[in-house]
Amino acid sequence: MEIIYPNPLTGDILYIGKLPEGVTKVNVSIVTPDGQICRMESMTNYSSGPVTFHTGKLAPGMYWLRIAGKGGKLLKTYKFIKL
Repeated sequence: MEIIYPNPLTGDILYIGKLPEGVTKVNVSIVTPDGQICRMESMTNYSSGPVTFHTGKLAPGMYWLRIAGKGGKLLKTYKFIKL
């Protein structure tokens, strides 16, 4: 299973699949290609996934979903398209 779905995104809900074992708190952010943060949320008790992430009213385009763990360490980065 992919870590994020659906991709491309047509609504305002993105699903994030399970992260590696032992990860209990993450910061999830949506970033534009030029580095602007559109949305950020902290999630705890996340190791069981998948979880729902409300993206808000994103304009159509390409975005990066960044998932960071303890101390801001980047765990995963995924590209997705908003139609």
